[in-house]
Amino acid sequence: MRLLGLLLGSLCFASSAFAAQHANNDQGDHGAYTILLENDALVAPHSDKDYTMGLALRKSFRESDRDPLWHRTTLSLLKGLDGFLLGGDMTPTDAVWWELGSKDYTPRDLSNALPIYNDRPYASLLYLAAGYVRPLADGAEKRVSWQWGLLGTNIGREVQSVIHSTCCNGVHPNGWSHQIGKGGSPTFLFQEEWIHELAEARSNHDIGLKFRYGYSLGYYTRAILGTSLSYGLPPMEGGEQIGQAASLPVSAGTPVPSGFSAWAGYELDAYAHNELLQGAWTGSSDVKYRYSQLRPLVHRFTAGVELTFIPAAVGLMDPKSNRLYVAAQWRSKMLKSPVESHHLWGGLYFTHYF
Repeated sequence: MRLLGLLLGSLCFASSAFAAQHANNDQGDHGAYTILLENDALVAPHSDKDYTMGLALRKSFRESDRDPLWHRTTLSLLKGLDGFLLGGDMTPTDAVWWELGSKDYTPRDLSNALPIYNDRPYASLLYLAAGYVRPLADGAEKRVSWQWGLLGTNIGREVQSVIHSTCCNGVHPNGWSHQIGKGGSPTFLFQEEWIHELAEARSNHDIGLKFRYGYSLGYYTRAILGTSLSYGLPPMEGGEQIGQAASLPVSAGTPVPSGFSAWAGYELDAYAHNELLQGAWTGSSDVKYRYSQLRPLVHRFTAGVELTFIPAAVGLMDPKSNRLYVAAQWRSKMLKSPVESHHLWGGLYFTHYF
């Protein structure tokens, strides 16, 4: 419970800082900052395994000729790669985002300092991501993103060790010396998704239904198929949030959301390669698996609600410029080993519009 309190306290502090900095702002059409925090302890307070923690900071904004040169250059390169692969063009986008984050994974048995050959290996990924959303002629949208990452840093070990010094019954993570890409291994992820709205939510009381498909190349090489159902105006799709979902700027004239919304989603991933299980392309990986030892199809379910109305009701949050969401996610096993379990984790997401 102390770990859960620490996570909630951190998010509340960040929320207060954003609110104080922009106290007089209305909900704007310029952009948004989002803090994304994911941890299995958010849904199981005594758990700290599998997908042990994710943390990211995202800035999303509308494309403009006034953007810094490095913004425009990176976006042009991303559009060019999109065009080279699948015939995309250089037309303006709906929104652009940058994200800096970290994702950490561990086996179930944290006390074992030896390599564990029948459960998922330790893995820590530090990444910088850029992406954009582009409207398509048929009313759909295309989401393109690129991640530059580094596996095998000590970030996961240091953060998890600090957390475990105050919680988790004195169990310390002793196996980080066997993590994927030990010593540092560069990696990347390029992803494209197409999202089609089967039913569009235009107000706080509408039902929305979306269907999406896509692929990624890099540390996850896979095909993606998903759907999501929503009530109200949630900004997120079903599926893994960090590194994929975009908290986008609000268009001028868009109704202010009521402060409550809900969504549920399903995603099916068909993997051809998983670097976080099969070993890093460079560096050292003491524990790694052959593709034949992996489950090629992985299922993911997610459900979430917006809770902005709660702090807004007591004057702690301005709903015109701040949003607060919570989610729970379940992912099926990725290894054929009977020791590895499904993954269950929770997420807290705070967005401030500017």
